[in-house]
Amino acid sequence: MMKFLYPQIFWAFFLLLIPIIIHLIKWRRYKEQLFTNVAFLQEIELTARKSRRLRELIILSLRLLAFTFLIFAFAFPFFPSKADEYNIKNFKNYIFLDNSLSMSAVSGPSTNWQLYKQALQQNLNDDQRYTFLTNDDVYRDMEGRQLKQILPDIKMSVLPVRHQQVLQRISLLSSKKLGTINNVLYISDLQNVYNEKLEASLFDSLSHYQFLVHQKVDLPNISIDTFYKHGNEFHILVSSNKHKLTSPIKVKLKKQLIWQSFLNFKDSLKQHLIFNYSSSENSAGRISLVDKGFLWDNSLFFTLPSQEKNKILWIGDTIPDFLKKIYTPDEFVLDKINYKHLDKNKLFKYDLVILGNQNLPDTHQSILREFLSNYGHILVMAPEDEKRFNQLLQKLGLSTSVKIDTGLVYLNKINYKTKLFKHVFMKEVKNFAYPYIKKHYQFSKSGSWLYKLSDASAFAQVFEKKGQIFIINTPINKKNTNFADAPSLIVPLFYQIGLSQRQERPLYYTLGENNRVRLKIKNQGDEVVHLRHKKDDIIPYQLNQFNHIELQLNKTPIEAGIYQVVIANDTIKSLAFNYSRRENRLKFLNLPSVNNVYRINSVKQWHQIQKKWQNKKTLWAWFLLIALVFLIIEMILLKYWQG
Repeated sequence: MMKFLYPQIFWAFFLLLIPIIIHLIKWRRYKEQLFTNVAFLQEIELTARKSRRLRELIILSLRLLAFTFLIFAFAFPFFPSKADEYNIKNFKNYIFLDNSLSMSAVSGPSTNWQLYKQALQQNLNDDQRYTFLTNDDVYRDMEGRQLKQILPDIKMSVLPVRHQQVLQRISLLSSKKLGTINNVLYISDLQNVYNEKLEASLFDSLSHYQFLVHQKVDLPNISIDTFYKHGNEFHILVSSNKHKLTSPIKVKLKKQLIWQSFLNFKDSLKQHLIFNYSSSENSAGRISLVDKGFLWDNSLFFTLPSQEKNKILWIGDTIPDFLKKIYTPDEFVLDKINYKHLDKNKLFKYDLVILGNQNLPDTHQSILREFLSNYGHILVMAPEDEKRFNQLLQKLGLSTSVKIDTGLVYLNKINYKTKLFKHVFMKEVKNFAYPYIKKHYQFSKSGSWLYKLSDASAFAQVFEKKGQIFIINTPINKKNTNFADAPSLIVPLFYQIGLSQRQERPLYYTLGENNRVRLKIKNQGDEVVHLRHKKDDIIPYQLNQFNHIELQLNKTPIEAGIYQVVIANDTIKSLAFNYSRRENRLKFLNLPSVNNVYRINSVKQWHQIQKKWQNKKTLWAWFLLIALVFLIIEMILLKYWQG
């Protein structure tokens, strides 16, 4: 339906009466006078008068039509836009740019990621406002010129996109006011890492969703999936998504080539490669292949950490012989100290403290409490004296008490499910040579049992504080038990307790996961740990634990590579980080059939759709042109039709 911007101009139609009045005056009646000598001209005069009146009527009509269309032109006629038809007064623009790794698929000389960033740079309107989202960040209500400055600095994300969460986030940010339309541009390949399904309920009825999707469904790709060590053997798992793909593969350590081979996925899409290499030094390396699919899974960084010895302190007189045989110098540092020489500085150098049969004074027991609160581990060997044992447990902050039991019992159960014995026992043994115990302690409140006795009480148990307290509930001597003569039981128990503070650091960490790195560093001052890689200097979240520092790396770093662990400008370790391989599986989402969900081909098309909604079709030029046509016809008639 046509509308007018200035309908008040229609008052000018009254001016059309003027030419009508003028013509009526010219058509006034004349008095007839007959002359005999001109009578023969009467018929000619009547014919001329009719012709003249017809000419004047046509000219009057043309003039009226010209002025009518001229008035319409000045009233600014137009057909309203779709926005006007639906009473839409505001438009909000939302752009989601998927910056997950799957968007880095190679497309010609560039990648999809680079092409889309370039398209946004070229098509964003400087004065228009946008809310811009990525997998990691939200930039609210920014002008196009500001967004163009930010786009080059946006990096790829280590996290796969969760499309349901993104759509919910857009829905929360979008306007819910009547008269407002939310224009959503969703740029993604719709990689479906988390097996999602896009339900119609995710799409807000007050929003228009335009999906700009470019999927590399047939992208040939080879991926280095996993790398692990078993003894002196190193294992590499490589996969391909198509047969007959080939590539060389190389392993370099400190830029020195240590192994190479050639991949040919002729018969199978998976290959398991094994090579031998022995190294005791802390060194960093890289596995690489050549492939034109995804580039980020062509490399895998790793470090070969040197093995550190756990430090164990025996507080007492003589170290039992069985402990010396278990804590050998090639794997452990076993020291002895008398309680008289114990101080905080000495204690905090150790990973595990073993309490012998000495009666510690209160001052030393407070040091042990502090040691526990700083994530140190303590092993308590039960003393002969019941009263002294109860006092010690209370000083260590355990809400339990003990009483002595002199009944003969046997050690007959092993807790195979405990974390301490993971991968220790090859199988569960039900019948073995049960060690006997003549005297042991019954606990009013037990911890998590490791070994259990025939009377259902714990022989060895652990209490969880910030550090752990391991308790052997009987004095280990030949008069009381033959437990020391059962190597298949005593060795796994004490050996694993000795290793309980050791964290087997993996060859590499996966970016975006909840990585916790425990470093054996004693931070004496206020220095913080830095991670350095190329020009990046990252200060991760870190927790000091007496002679350890724990780094919590769930959001940092964000780029694969070898990172140097630096404290007080000294490089302590090297850590390797790699991208997750979850995004190279080429599994995609389907869009639902919803009225306000569309697929488009370019960012430019998205802007064109917006303009169609907002553009009014104006007609004033056409009316003005028609008015001019009528005036021209009138002028031609006046010049060439003489009446």
